[in-house]
Amino acid sequence: MKEAVFHPEARAEASESVEFYEGRLKGLGVRFLSAVEQTAERISASPEAGTPLAGGFRRRIVPGFPYSILYRVWEDYVYLVAVAHQHRRPDYWRQRADRRLNQRVEPTGMSFVLTRKLCWAGGSRALR
Repeated sequence: MKEAVFHPEARAEASESVEFYEGRLKGLGVRFLSAVEQTAERISASPEAGTPLAGGFRRRIVPGFPYSILYRVWEDYVYLVAVAHQHRRPDYWRQRADRRLNQRVEPTGMSFVLTRKLCWAGGSRALR
């Protein structure tokens, strides 16, 4: 199992999508977040299982939503470069993935705390 690390813009994409879904239907944002977390865990456990793409990237579909997590496998971790809608702006994320991390970013043990505003938190998911 390799540590999975989110690119900051991938994190922002996930956060925006959670807000969007939560605004449409209470609880749907939490379901989206759970699906993203489970997909990131599957990527961490089996990074080579994703669909291979050009340039050394891979893709895993987020079940139940029209999103994919796009990532690149490095020796010591998996870099999750985008939480991308499957039908919008193809390949927009490629330029952000060409740089290897110079500094470590938080691993995917991510969770949201849903208050009036969404934010990343280190603990478990909760509604407040």
